[in-house]
Amino acid sequence: MKKASFLALILISIILVSCKSMKDGKDGTKSFDIELIQSGDLMGGGSEGIEESIVVCNSQKELNAICKKMNSVDHVTSALDDLDESDVDFGKQSIVAYFQPVRSTGGYSLTAESLMQIQADGAKSYILHLSLSSPQGAAITVLTQPYIFLITDKIDGPVKYKVTPKGSL
Repeated sequence: MKKASFLALILISIILVSCKSMKDGKDGTKSFDIELIQSGDLMGGGSEGIEESIVVCNSQKELNAICKKMNSVDHVTSALDDLDESDVDFGKQSIVAYFQPVRSTGGYSLTAESLMQIQADGAKSYILHLSLSSPQGAAITVLTQPYIFLITDKIDGPVKYKVTPKGSL
């Protein structure tokens, strides 16, 4: 009985150590936890003035500025409007947004897959992996601009993005 308990303890220890090494890779990468705040579509056909880009908000002022641009045509930031200081600690967290290019049809949606920090030559950078679902069947013909907002640990470097079709990551 003691031998089985001892072996089980060793096995659990090995699994826990393996999980840690997968999260914080020895190759200079680190995985960040991400939580969806809001995703949707801008419907102004690009008149909001937001091009395909990553926007990192490290303060309430920065978040308010991007929300103001997003709401310049239609009010779309309802989930973001409901955030308060108990939801986001900008001293320890960042809000990361990704905006797709304007599309000629509806039916697209974004899903966040991962956020990795890469440490190389003393410099930090980040890569956000997203998947894009395309319209299935007949799609509404309207100009849309898919976007997604995420909350994560503090970002203190440039963020690049990679968008792949849903299911190909």
